[in-house]
Amino acid sequence: MQKIGIVGACGKMGRELVSICEKDPNIQIVRKITRSHRDLDFPLDMLIDFSSVTSLLDNLLLAVEKGCPIVIGTTGFKEKDHDLVQKYAKKIPIFYAENFSLGIAITKKLVQQVYQFFGQEQTIDISETHHLEKKDKPSGSAIALNKLVDNKATVISYRRPKVVGNHTIVFSLEEQEIEIAHRAKTRTVFAKGAVECAKFLHRKPAGLYNMDDYVREINGKCLLMSGC
Repeated sequence: MQKIGIVGACGKMGRELVSICEKDPNIQIVRKITRSHRDLDFPLDMLIDFSSVTSLLDNLLLAVEKGCPIVIGTTGFKEKDHDLVQKYAKKIPIFYAENFSLGIAITKKLVQQVYQFFGQEQTIDISETHHLEKKDKPSGSAIALNKLVDNKATVISYRRPKVVGNHTIVFSLEEQEIEIAHRAKTRTVFAKGAVECAKFLHRKPAGLYNMDDYVREINGKCLLMSGC
């Protein structure tokens, strides 16, 4: 049985994670970790972090102290935060994703495919809509999607009530338009994805892992156009 600690367990995503883990007979939640409850006197096989970017260093240090992997779903990273993750990935296994939905992983590969096929003939627009409580703007997924098109897209962000997470990418050419969209119906899709990625990460060597690595293992191949 895998002993898991959940950082940010009181948040919306944290509560979803707790619910998913409690239903899994192969998982035991040994600690719901908050800022005021960070003692190290407990066994731990895995950390899952959906807290805040301001707690990133503390959570990485906790994982190193416990000698366990960490799955990070926190967004709003700056370059220094990515550098920090790269640094600690030399010591422990780290799985980082802006979005743990398999649908978004496939969406990203479709975006790459369209962009590579049509070259410079297109204008690109990315729109993302999330709930009012989401702090980072644009979303981490929108930023990642824009990187796939060499940051040439116009990115627009919306915050509306009762929206989980929608991303739409539109490629406009002179005579046609291509639209790729992903809409998350519930937060459960992200929680389920994070738990499955935690199972994937268990017993992996130190290094930085992402959704391509996960899909390669479960499918025996990479996603579309991933170049491997």
